[in-house]
Amino acid sequence: EILIARGFPTKSIEELLRRKRQIYEGIEHDLQAVDGAVDFIRWAASRYKIALATSATARNREATLRLLGIGELFHGVVDASGHQRPKPDPEVFLIALQRLGLRAADCWIIEDSVNGLRAAKAAGCFSAAITTTFNKDTLVTAGADIVVDSFSELRALLESL
Repeated sequence: EILIARGFPTKSIEELLRRKRQIYEGIEHDLQAVDGAVDFIRWAASRYKIALATSATARNREATLRLLGIGELFHGVVDASGHQRPKPDPEVFLIALQRLGLRAADCWIIEDSVNGLRAAKAAGCFSAAITTTFNKDTLVTAGADIVVDSFSELRALLESL
């Protein structure tokens, strides 16, 4: 959408997306999770209903979850095959909420992207941002309710509630 809005031809965008998929598939076996992410997901899954709401393709999502050994921990998963509109549209989160059987007011969305935070706010959820991709000021401006620097900091915060 951004490239279309900036006047890029559809053929060029399709080629960029094809190339992006090729690059990802070439490196996916060497991917490593953000420090503390896998431990946090295991901890959170033992206490909460958790879902993964991603714009990744089903193939990339499955490969990543298999590599990290955490696919079975999610109570719901929504990937690009399950929604039409990308973030910042809240659709992916609204579908995840529906699959979990939860209300937006009862959920936290953990994000590291500006568009993800905008989608979380549009879905009506509380949003926690992690500074793995953007700095604190950028994440706050995007709508983060809280910002942490690590998954261990987020876990400590949740344990204190």
